[in-house]
Amino acid sequence: MIEKYWFPRCLLFAILFLLLVLVFCGINEAGAQSRIQMQGYIRPVAVDSGKWWQQSRYKNKLRFFNRKYSAVIKPEEDYLLVSFPLEKLDEIEALGFEFYPNSDLIFKSDYQSYPDWPLMKQEIAQLYHQHQNSDLNLYLLGFTDDNYPVYLFILGDLFSGKPVIRITGAHHGDEVISSQVVLAQIKALLQPEHADYLNKFTFLFLPVVNPEGYDNNTRYNNSGIDLNRQYGAGFSSGQSNYPYTSREVRILWRLANKYPAILSLDYHSVAEYVNCVYDYTPFPSADEELILELGSIYAQCADLELIIGFDWYQARGSAQDALYAFLGTFAYTLENLQPQPYEDLIQENVAALFRLLDGVEPLVKCGQVVDQAQTPLTARLQLTNYPRSFYTNDSGWFCRIFPEGDLELQVYSPGYQLEVVDNFSPLESENIVFALTPQLPAADGTVELTPLKLVAFGDNNPYEVFEEENWAADGLGQPDGIYFNLLPGGFVEYDFGFPLLTGENSQIEIVNFSSASQYQVFVRSSRKEQWHDLGVYQANEIIQLPDLSFENFRFIKIMNILSEGEPDSLFALDAIIYRGNINTATDNDGDGFEFSVDCDDNDEQVYPGAEEQCNGVDNNCNLFLDDGFYCYSQFVKFVNEMSCFPDFS
Repeated sequence: MIEKYWFPRCLLFAILFLLLVLVFCGINEAGAQSRIQMQGYIRPVAVDSGKWWQQSRYKNKLRFFNRKYSAVIKPEEDYLLVSFPLEKLDEIEALGFEFYPNSDLIFKSDYQSYPDWPLMKQEIAQLYHQHQNSDLNLYLLGFTDDNYPVYLFILGDLFSGKPVIRITGAHHGDEVISSQVVLAQIKALLQPEHADYLNKFTFLFLPVVNPEGYDNNTRYNNSGIDLNRQYGAGFSSGQSNYPYTSREVRILWRLANKYPAILSLDYHSVAEYVNCVYDYTPFPSADEELILELGSIYAQCADLELIIGFDWYQARGSAQDALYAFLGTFAYTLENLQPQPYEDLIQENVAALFRLLDGVEPLVKCGQVVDQAQTPLTARLQLTNYPRSFYTNDSGWFCRIFPEGDLELQVYSPGYQLEVVDNFSPLESENIVFALTPQLPAADGTVELTPLKLVAFGDNNPYEVFEEENWAADGLGQPDGIYFNLLPGGFVEYDFGFPLLTGENSQIEIVNFSSASQYQVFVRSSRKEQWHDLGVYQANEIIQLPDLSFENFRFIKIMNILSEGEPDSLFALDAIIYRGNINTATDNDGDGFEFSVDCDDNDEQVYPGAEEQCNGVDNNCNLFLDDGFYCYSQFVKFVNEMSCFPDFS
């Protein structure tokens, strides 16, 4: 029997279903709107003359453009060229800005004259195959979240100890001229008349850092992240909660740490600048004079203007700042227009590269850090009064662009005594080798270590409070009375270099002088792991590490959890000291390599020097997937294809 309320119930269900569809479509439409980018000029309604965007009264308002989907592109007279979601127009006007749309600045028409993503992959493949018998090699570094491949060209011998030059394009996917510049520089260096540069340098080329954005002609990747705001120097959590969360950025940062470069050129558009560190702070770097001197060589040759990044506009979490702040790389952001035709512009940048290399070469000196048995060590090196450390690679080799004159150098490797070299004149030295002495353990068998590297710091603007910059790198090394002041809500992360053990004899001492400060401490053993919360502490604390739920850790993060306006709300960090036992003999997967050197100690087929397999895995721990195979041919569509894994293209 048919129930008498059947029809009304069906009608009610139908209405509810229709409402759900409308709501869902409305949400999708709203989400789609957030990807509709407006580009044009802004200025305050009552504008002051000069660089108004550097004045404190406007800085807070301009922080809107550090958020997801929003960016300042370039200044022009009393205007800033900006990009932002369409639905944010009312918010911009409410902040007191006038907006002037300019359709000529939408790059879609220009983009059509440049290679699209499928054609770009073909260009990459063809360039490799045309020069298979040269020093040019093509590697697959990994995949984005949406399975786009990230490619690396290496020109020269990466393991020779020669200084490394890093050149990247398309951090922003719609700045496609940058990829053409990178490919043209590879071709130019392959010409016989330029062979001498390959005897002096090794080159790393990444034509497309952001393949998702390149494919979709957008500044961002498919998750809406501006990759050039995702690095850890002066990071701001406007678009993501923490730096290095984007897979593309993690890939590039692993490359930067494993194969440190002396020089980085990161190509962008659509301005005409040689942009120098720093982007996030107005305080100068110790190397500023030399950085500007070398940058001017490129600027004059390519007809570009030389600037300091912060004098243009503040950009927090940029690649160039992280490369210099954490690794000592002389890093530049090269801004070009995006014309059609573009051949003349590309040739200017090629010529400028060679001129710059000529200027850099006499200032570079390399060396090696070893132990008493001549075994290579991973080490941190720092020139006194130059707070930006530089590092060796896995083979103990280091290179740097050095200032002239006598210097004092400190060399540190975990488990070894700190070596201090007085009257160090690197540019006058022939061979530089430092043989470090092992550190003697205490009577109870424990050792004392400090972090090896600074990884990230952010969510604070210390230059808005202090008359001079204070560096997060001051938290490295032993206590010296030089502090890094962390503002409320800010964080800093350090890397000890290899995993340290927890247990009864293990402890961490946080050396600081802020008696009323409150800070939270986290640790983890790898960047893939979630943070372990060790708790909230105050003033100088010694954190005991008894039996915990985890056996080891490598990274430590400290957050100032006080609020602005509270007494003694600054957290002044002097040093972080670990005291405990070190057991580098742990070999979880039984492949004969300890966890301190094994890039995956849970896979017996992965270890340094393993035979590379065609499986989408970095078996030999050199950072490259399936090197020696044509596995990645599935993604670039050239001959001799091998079906190693699915075609994600």
